[in-house]
Amino acid sequence: MQGLCSEFGFLLGQVDARRRSATVHTLTEYRQVFSEYITRHRGHVVDTAGDSVLATFDSPVEAVECAVEIYLTRSDRGTAARQTVTAATADQGKGQYEAALADAQKIDMNNFVWAHATLVAAYGQLGRIQEAQPSIKRILEIDPNFEATARENRRKIFRYLEPLNEHFLDGLRKAGMNIPEKKS
Repeated sequence: MQGLCSEFGFLLGQVDARRRSATVHTLTEYRQVFSEYITRHRGHVVDTAGDSVLATFDSPVEAVECAVEIYLTRSDRGTAARQTVTAATADQGKGQYEAALADAQKIDMNNFVWAHATLVAAYGQLGRIQEAQPSIKRILEIDPNFEATARENRRKIFRYLEPLNEHFLDGLRKAGMNIPEKKS
């Protein structure tokens, strides 16, 4: 069944104009990764559109194996990042800021805002304000409204960390971010 086409896509959600640059960067990264998987499975990229990649494969088995490998690898990466953010937040809650920083430095996802926020919070708690600045800059490139929405978004995404979220947000403030105090 030569010439079987498969479409790979991932959901980025709705993207507003302020996030266009980060979105284009993410799409480019994912297309490159997808292309590597496709080539490894004897496939050829035919076209791309938005968040989709259209490819042909020498066999349907190669197409399915490629899709499964991409799915497992990409979802594992996101799960690992969330687990590392959780570990770093727990370390911060125990006052183990160096350990939190070491955890945060393991997260290799440049467009994951919480990876950068985890670094910033650890740097803030350690008083290492200058070292936090590149990550603060990246946070605001990814999400220009981060400071105003950090508490609400953190609660939605990391609701299981609610007892530690205020301490985490305090680290962001200590690093120089304008995170509003919790309203009574």
